[in-house]
Amino acid sequence: MTTLLSRKKMSSIILIAMVLGMVLGSRLTIWPDALVTLGKSIIQLIKIAAAPYLFFMVILSVLNTELNWRMGKRVITVAVINSYIALIIGLLFSNIFQPGLHFQVFSNNMHDTINEGGGTFSLSGFIQQFAPRSLLDPFLKNDILFLAVFALVLGLIIKKVRAEAYGHSRADERSSFTLIKKTLERFLSMIIALVPLAVFAAIGSSIHQYGFAPMRALFMYLVVALGGLTLHAVLVYGFWIIKYSRIPLRDFWNASKDALTYAFSVNSSLATLPLTLKSLDTLKISPSASALGAGIATNLNNDGVILYEAMGVLFLAQANGIHLSFGQQFMACAISLLAAMGIGGIPEAGFISLSIVATAVGIPTDQLPLLLTVDWIVARGRSVVNVLSDMTLSIVVDTMEKNDRESTAV
Repeated sequence: MTTLLSRKKMSSIILIAMVLGMVLGSRLTIWPDALVTLGKSIIQLIKIAAAPYLFFMVILSVLNTELNWRMGKRVITVAVINSYIALIIGLLFSNIFQPGLHFQVFSNNMHDTINEGGGTFSLSGFIQQFAPRSLLDPFLKNDILFLAVFALVLGLIIKKVRAEAYGHSRADERSSFTLIKKTLERFLSMIIALVPLAVFAAIGSSIHQYGFAPMRALFMYLVVALGGLTLHAVLVYGFWIIKYSRIPLRDFWNASKDALTYAFSVNSSLATLPLTLKSLDTLKISPSASALGAGIATNLNNDGVILYEAMGVLFLAQANGIHLSFGQQFMACAISLLAAMGIGGIPEAGFISLSIVATAVGIPTDQLPLLLTVDWIVARGRSVVNVLSDMTLSIVVDTMEKNDRESTAV
């Protein structure tokens, strides 16, 4: 409930900060440079805290996930397929419509940022990332890809060692990692509380310098983002339901209506979980498949966040006049998949994960607060897609299990 209230409160405060920034930015003759610096400093603090948070978050996601091997393989397969399709849709929409180009004229420091983020991708450089000079080096350099992969491997090792030494009931290691992760989560929440100041500073400065033209440019980003999320929800999940389930598509949408409405209103797929499970029960999905697809596997199953990150990182690149090579886009996709694991623990989690991905591929994050002016709408679309993803995954796995039982009985 605390998280829910903080999400609602944060959205309201951001909207107020946005309106104040618009009003004062259009009225003041001089916009204080100190406010601009403050906004950039808040984003820098988020980037500093996000790397260790991601590290422990991935470890915990691995330790907290207990899967039946056969069902687990199916869950992972379907989740990964959906994630890759979400990435492809996000990249296609961003490359075709290029919403960031509409914002490029408003970039204050395009000259500097081209050099900062425009490096080329090389296989040797990619491999070299996995051989840091010291264990602290990736944390100091915000080397997100190494940290995410290292956390994934370390989590699997800890899980195996724990099972061999103590059996599956031992939870001491998980408790220790939970304590560290919760501490970092609290620290990040404190920084996130300052984000409205960054929004106020960014909007005010932008309006003061360029008028309301940047808002029209952001509207293009909003349309493209919602279009991508809608396409993924209708086509991808519709295909799974029609092809791999025994449920009529109309029944699926009718049963999911309450859960989707609630997810949109509260902007949280996690808070919607009771209604999601109720919708699955209405569709006569087995409790084990529902718990697996919508509960345990929810850490692997964030198509809305992944699609948003793919679009958001390209928007920032286009806005700064940075061309991302295929290799850099591939790296951004890989990090998006890892950053989306269990990211929904704190308010504006998608915003934090986007800062992680953008930092990893060398894209400036100065314009991130501006995205928050429309992100309160996009975020609700992400939550709806995540709920649909959980439901679809549960339904497909349940159908596969039923088919296996029937074929065995015959």
